[in-house]
Amino acid sequence: MFGMFVSSNVFTTLVILWSVSHTSCLISDNNESYVNQQWSVFNYYLPGDEESNECRQHIQYLGQQIRNFELWAVKMYDSSAKLPSGILNGNINQFGDYYQCLSIHDTTSGIKGKYCLANIYIHIEPNPANQKLADIIDRAQSYNAIRSTIDDGVGFMPSFTPMSWGFCIPSSCDSNDLQLILEEMVNSYKPAVTGLDVKISVKKDACDVLQEKIIYSWELIIFLSILCLIISMAALGSFYEKYISNEQPQSLLLRLVLSFSLQKNWNTLIKTDLQEDEISCVHGIRFIFSIIIYFIHRQTFGMFVPFINRTEVVEATTGDFSMLFRAFWNHVDSFILMSGLLSSYYAVKKLQQGHKLNYIGMYIGRYIKFTPLLMVMVYTLKTATFIIRSGPQVNRVARHFANSCSKPWKTWLYVSNFDGVNKMCYPPSHQLLTDMHMYIILPLFVNILWRWQQIGTYFLILTAVVLSILKGATIYFMKYDSVMYFGVSLKMLSESGNQLYLNPLLRLTPYIIGVVLGYHLRIRHRMHQKFSTEMKNLLWALALVAMYYSFLGHKEGARRDYVIDPLGGAIYGSLQPLLWSTALSWIIYACHTQQADFLNKILSWKWFVVFTRISYPFYILQMFVIIWNVIGTHYPIYVDAASLISLNEISVLLILSVLSTLLFLLPLGELAQVLTGSTNKEHAN
Repeated sequence: MFGMFVSSNVFTTLVILWSVSHTSCLISDNNESYVNQQWSVFNYYLPGDEESNECRQHIQYLGQQIRNFELWAVKMYDSSAKLPSGILNGNINQFGDYYQCLSIHDTTSGIKGKYCLANIYIHIEPNPANQKLADIIDRAQSYNAIRSTIDDGVGFMPSFTPMSWGFCIPSSCDSNDLQLILEEMVNSYKPAVTGLDVKISVKKDACDVLQEKIIYSWELIIFLSILCLIISMAALGSFYEKYISNEQPQSLLLRLVLSFSLQKNWNTLIKTDLQEDEISCVHGIRFIFSIIIYFIHRQTFGMFVPFINRTEVVEATTGDFSMLFRAFWNHVDSFILMSGLLSSYYAVKKLQQGHKLNYIGMYIGRYIKFTPLLMVMVYTLKTATFIIRSGPQVNRVARHFANSCSKPWKTWLYVSNFDGVNKMCYPPSHQLLTDMHMYIILPLFVNILWRWQQIGTYFLILTAVVLSILKGATIYFMKYDSVMYFGVSLKMLSESGNQLYLNPLLRLTPYIIGVVLGYHLRIRHRMHQKFSTEMKNLLWALALVAMYYSFLGHKEGARRDYVIDPLGGAIYGSLQPLLWSTALSWIIYACHTQQADFLNKILSWKWFVVFTRISYPFYILQMFVIIWNVIGTHYPIYVDAASLISLNEISVLLILSVLSTLLFLLPLGELAQVLTGSTNKEHAN
């Protein structure tokens, strides 16, 4: 009986696929009209003894009331997802009507609506007998550009394999009841006849009922209290600076209060003056790769949104040009290199001034400046999101990330990356965590260069080469690949991410090259490092070749017929960090030493330095803003080129980044400076 929800919804899809090669009948062989078939199939299945008696009784009662056209019962049927057009274009994710389902309440029986989102995995082994059916399923699943299985347990990335289908059921039934019903319906169609392997997953947290009372946890209360404290400090600091005193404060307490002054921090934020020895082109490079990484995150996590034309989108994003995004290592390695460059550059400056490196002060200052904003994002995602936001995507997308933050102390201590990419709390923080681990050993690298300049340089470069070879060996022996190739599985992404992406040791190559570059830029005057025109042309040619290989050296991975190649991936994985870091180092070197005037003028545009000050919040906030918009999507949407850029989303992200800089980054940076006696440049992003 409950099969009405099934037969007219997702399982009609299965029957259609089955009927393509076997029968022209959708439900039965009788001659009843389609409408009569719908009502008759409603009585097909009643739950067995495994389900609760109340659930079984409510399902029976629901069927009776649908026949009587009771509004609440028809609403429950209407709220479940239906078979759409465009299945062959990838339109296989249907959420139904979430809010209508939760609004259902029959006062007579006490039945309320419960919304559940089921994942249906369909697989078929192609053979000559069912090749046409396999092709149809392949198109419906958008060629499995990112594939998964029911047993992967990976939730940090979207997959094209499962069908996500919304069901509205009586609140007395739970996720296990629904899964048993759906599995029984699948078995009734005997999909083994066609070679179809159909599996159902309805997770325990995939169901929602209307929450009549908001439950405030102690974590949420503490989180909101801290936010109120920060805002109060900003108001107090602004008031004190404007109305009480314009003199430079001497006491630690007054400096702390004034560090939160919005007026003072705003003037600092929009200041475009550069120091004479500043590596100004880095600001432009940071801006370029910040924007690229934002779009990569937006397109990646945006795939959680149900697309009407998903197959069309996949076809349009297949080819060599997609390596701009698939070869993501180049973008993230750029930030690693710049971090090593700037950290080394200002550490050596301190040594040149006759000071010793204050290791503990360096670590404390960096921790104070960057950690609070990260924790704000963790607790916002963990607590406030589920109070402010609702919809079918909340449990499907946000719940996974929130559950991964059950132990936030690991994020405080910068060790959550050791849990693996799938269980890591707030995945974008991986870059911050990796950078912190590298920063811990920065004094070792700087002291090696400071004491033994030539030998130290050769030693560190050799270390970078060895680590690159080690990365390639890991790729080869673990059967990984080094790009997000077409058809990659979530399991492969998770395992390779754990071994390669979250492993600070294998990420060290660009950092070491950046440290060496920063050291030599500092100890040599820029005007005494000129090359001849012929040598410059040669170096630019080599840099362009290196950049070309870094993006297109493994372009086979962007093709639909690609088969994983551990050897090719290992060669590319070994060469890419060395070649890309060297090419980017040459660009920075040429610009800073005034050997690329036109390029340096572009990259050193004065307003890029303003973006530098908001670049950390821009990065750490972007996934939250993207996920916020994703979980607000309740229905399939059509995607075209214009929809790839959301001015509203970018505007919100920029505003939040500016506010976070004014309320957190600049005040805490000054606090770190006061406590450690360092300068802001020593804690550069």
